[in-house]
Amino acid sequence: MRVDMVARCLFGLILIAYSYCQAATIKCVITNDQRWVNYEGGVDLPDPALLRQEFSRCFDNVRGVVPVIRLNSGGGYVTAGLEMAHFIATTGERRGVRMEVAPGARCVSACTFLFIAGSDRFVPAGSKLEPHGFSSLNGSNPELVKGKNWADPDPERRPHVNTHRLKWAAHAIGLHLYAEDRDVDGLKRVLACKGPAQCQAAFLALEDTTRELLTAWDGAIRTRYIDLERSAALAAMYQHGNFGDPHVEKINEGIALVSTKVFAATLDQNLGAKRSKRVDPATSSASALIVEQLQDHLKGTTETASDLWRLIQRKSGELDAKALVDLMFSTSILYTRPLTREEMCDASIVNVDC
Repeated sequence: MRVDMVARCLFGLILIAYSYCQAATIKCVITNDQRWVNYEGGVDLPDPALLRQEFSRCFDNVRGVVPVIRLNSGGGYVTAGLEMAHFIATTGERRGVRMEVAPGARCVSACTFLFIAGSDRFVPAGSKLEPHGFSSLNGSNPELVKGKNWADPDPERRPHVNTHRLKWAAHAIGLHLYAEDRDVDGLKRVLACKGPAQCQAAFLALEDTTRELLTAWDGAIRTRYIDLERSAALAAMYQHGNFGDPHVEKINEGIALVSTKVFAATLDQNLGAKRSKRVDPATSSASALIVEQLQDHLKGTTETASDLWRLIQRKSGELDAKALVDLMFSTSILYTRPLTREEMCDASIVNVDC
């Protein structure tokens, strides 16, 4: 599920809950005896305004009819999904809103926020509801360097350097390299660069060892950080709902473990083997900075989790909030699975045809 969101195309910090890269088509559909808003495609930033527009066109002048929204979406921006979900919940409190997953379709990730906001919630046989964790490190926020052949004659096929991730990696390991007087001028250029072209040039001007270290650190951290975000979000939800142990200590231990292990591994691989002495990641200033930055990034995750909790709290009289939270965060953004009919009905996520 990609809060305010670190990139575009799917979640400065943009959180994503996502499996898509295609903007939604939102349309009021009117037949002889039915009308509904059809929502098909990714959850994107312009969508809240479009949904309000089409919902108004379909139902503003219609009396005695429960509005229906049909979903077929792989997810997208968390903030956009939550904004639409609150609109649906508010409207539902006034006149009811029936949410349906379209026949044979999927509602994944941020799309599930819209679904649970409905007063009536229906998933037909053959359709799928698939929640999962959200993150700022996926979709349009890819690895630090995408591609390998810098000598490709076609500029469009040459590797692309992700500016946001480059600056984060440079900040994270910069203190250590500064302390050793390694590539200081190169790192300063990276930290001061503006725009993709300038930052890519600054990256290429770094010493080979520095580029290797930045790339290795980024690759290691992104494979672990997603699960940290999910754990932080789940802990925030548990705290809001008073569901018991919020696992805060485990998350803080996880941050320290990730930062020190990643730092140790990348230094050992890229620097330690080139020098006679090793660096103790537990006591290095760079490791402390990594911990601080991870915690700062996780603040955005917990703020978004708080907004999601406000939505769930609005529906708490209709569904099992704790069961919903556990199911929503049962997998990370890297994975998804459809909920079973039993899971959806037992938690009252679906309340039609259970």
